[in-house]
Amino acid sequence: MKSRVRLATILALMMTMAACGEATTDTTAGPGTTADASYPESGTQWIIPFAPGGGADASFRVFMKYADALSDTSMSVVNIEGAGGVTGWSQFVGSPPDGYTLTLATPPFNLIPKVLLPESTPYELEQFQYMCVFAVSPNALLVAEDDDRFSTLEDVLDYLRENPGGLAAAGDGAAGTDAIHRFQLEGAADVEFTYVSGDSAGNSQKLIAGDVDVMFSDTSWTQLQAGKIRALAVASVERHPSFPDVPSYTELGYDVVGARLRAPAAPPGTPANVIAYWEDICRQVTENPQFVEEIEAIGQPVQFMDSQQATSFIEQMVRDIQRIADEQDLVQE
Repeated sequence: MKSRVRLATILALMMTMAACGEATTDTTAGPGTTADASYPESGTQWIIPFAPGGGADASFRVFMKYADALSDTSMSVVNIEGAGGVTGWSQFVGSPPDGYTLTLATPPFNLIPKVLLPESTPYELEQFQYMCVFAVSPNALLVAEDDDRFSTLEDVLDYLRENPGGLAAAGDGAAGTDAIHRFQLEGAADVEFTYVSGDSAGNSQKLIAGDVDVMFSDTSWTQLQAGKIRALAVASVERHPSFPDVPSYTELGYDVVGARLRAPAAPPGTPANVIAYWEDICRQVTENPQFVEEIEAIGQPVQFMDSQQATSFIEQMVRDIQRIADEQDLVQE
């Protein structure tokens, strides 16, 4: 079964627009009314729905350091953990739409629960008003550095073609972000892994210890930068700028594209000029060479999308997740 991933076309378009300086700003984004021109008048609170020190938290704190210097307000973080982000995001969508309680959305993490568990996930996807994207961390297939069995992606796929299900692949929940990545590769390459779900930190330790053979994840791992694990392929249209020697699935002939986005978002009904304010801050941050260097050092290459681009990109991401969920019968009513 082939799983067509149309995100490749959209990502290529976004990257081309950014390179050519053709990106446009939609200052009318969102259904909210016009806010007072004095915004912001007080500090903003940002709900990060993950533990301190994790990939999302770390990337936002780098962003906040540079954004805080540009904005007319102070920025603070509140970490609200639970249910893979659902707890924090559920609280966020109920916040007043005044621009003072915001969040970092990390598609597809905020998307998958609603697609797969539509009845029990207590928010709607339309309740996220995306203000921008400042970084895109592509998915990657990872192996331990000292595992000399697999030098290339083809080594892994050839092994599986001879031994279906013969490799243990670590990832998040059986229907999580990493599982979607797995289904994409299995469909594109006509292979089958034995999937071992667990928490992210535990998965990386299992990989390094040799308890699993490969890991479905992304490029943000500190062990990757430290040389304890290595990537065989990245799920982006082009090669990861921090890992230029690692090929993309696309160039190897496999239609597998996926990423984790860092997307500041506002609650539903937030005024358009609040969206535009943070969109402009985001744009300026991503143009700062120091920010680019610092955020890419943790495996999250900078890619700016304005509000309109981010919303279109994420809407397509939802459609692709929905298609894979339907193909794999993952939706639970």
